[in-house]
Amino acid sequence: MPTLTTREHGEIHVHYHQVTRMADRLWRFGSPARRTAYVEKARQRLAAGPARHSDAAIVLAAGAGLPPMLPDDLVTGTGNFPPPR
Repeated sequence: MPTLTTREHGEIHVHYHQVTRMADRLWRFGSPARRTAYVEKARQRLAAGPARHSDAAIVLAAGAGLPPMLPDDLVTGTGNFPPPR
């Protein structure tokens, strides 16, 4: 089960179906700016109050805990998001 670890809440376990659904939602946004704003708002909600599994799923779907993407990853399409259809 995917787990997000935060300083405020410790470990938040999220079902992988929820992470998959949020990753699909982020992909459908299309605009990188809109995607970034959605993830940042989820991070702010996690920091401000009680842990919500949906916010943890959004942060995990955005690639929290993954190594940073290299420029070659962007060219080959092996990054955090699926290739365009």
